[in-house]
Amino acid sequence: SRVSLRVDVNDGIYGITEFIKTWKFTETAVTPSGGSVSIWNGLFDPSKNQKATVRLTLTEAGHVKISIFKRDGRLVKVVADQDAGIGVNTWDWAGDNETGALAATELYLMQITAPGINTLKKVMLVK
Repeated sequence: SRVSLRVDVNDGIYGITEFIKTWKFTETAVTPSGGSVSIWNGLFDPSKNQKATVRLTLTEAGHVKISIFKRDGRLVKVVADQDAGIGVNTWDWAGDNETGALAATELYLMQITAPGINTLKKVMLVK
């Protein structure tokens, strides 16, 4: 890269040009400590065979619990309550409740706890 500098001093103009070497950084893969959470298809229609997918990238093995709640705090379904290993793990929610019936069109809260992760995500079910 080239850097140019123009300096005005007492009616004189001085120009300085320097060639400097710049660094190039490339991000290849970054996983936050504890892991990361992403929701795929957070707006879905189960009547069209769509589902919401939770994707966890864990940096340490341990217990994972994924629970779906209504906005008023009532539990709809526990999607996962199990141990999971290091790496990428996925779970699906097809829009059903604990009895297997299809839940209503609504915004739901998905609580996700795992080693180093304790987060709340929003999922919208539409029909």
